[in-house]
Amino acid sequence: MADDVLNYTQPGPFTSLDATQLQLIESLPDDPVGICAAAQGLVIQPADATAVGIPEARLAEKNIRPVGELIAALIALDPSALHQARTPGTRVIGTCRHFATIACAFLRARGIPSRARCGFGTYFLEGCGVDHWITEYWNADQRRWVRVDTEHLGKTYVEHPEDLAVGEFLTGGEAWIQYRQGLVDGQKFGVAGVDFAWGPAEISDKYVVDH
Repeated sequence: MADDVLNYTQPGPFTSLDATQLQLIESLPDDPVGICAAAQGLVIQPADATAVGIPEARLAEKNIRPVGELIAALIALDPSALHQARTPGTRVIGTCRHFATIACAFLRARGIPSRARCGFGTYFLEGCGVDHWITEYWNADQRRWVRVDTEHLGKTYVEHPEDLAVGEFLTGGEAWIQYRQGLVDGQKFGVAGVDFAWGPAEISDKYVVDH
């Protein structure tokens, strides 16, 4: 394995887990996609949280960034091992970023090179790139990075969320290069449900975050 891939086995400031939290992931599946699926069962989107009656005061959880703090919030709600999917009310409130980074932290804790990627999904709105985060892990047998839409595993936005095809997700850097080469319309990249957050500036922002 190349040194640059090995670097992605090490937890960083946002993907570190403490000793107690590491014990709680001992029963996770062994396969990378199974690990991502377990992470999926720990997070609920803000709109879904409101719909099931989770108190508004808890919406601040979506602003938590370090995975260690997210797991602490989860344990406070339900101390069960983390391979067990939570009921909606005992999931941490988060966005696509939280699904991706929790999965990344779990994969790294298992020694699997992984990284959370910020960019755009091209399968949510036809002809558009929509702000999104996914998880990548290194498949040593195939010698490639596999892109997993952790949030949408088992859903029908895309045929294979466990192994996204080329072009189904663009990192900020990939989208920026395509925009500069005139291959995509920068005005069609942005944040779903927000009228003003569209355009080349959104691509530039994702490029900065993903690097």
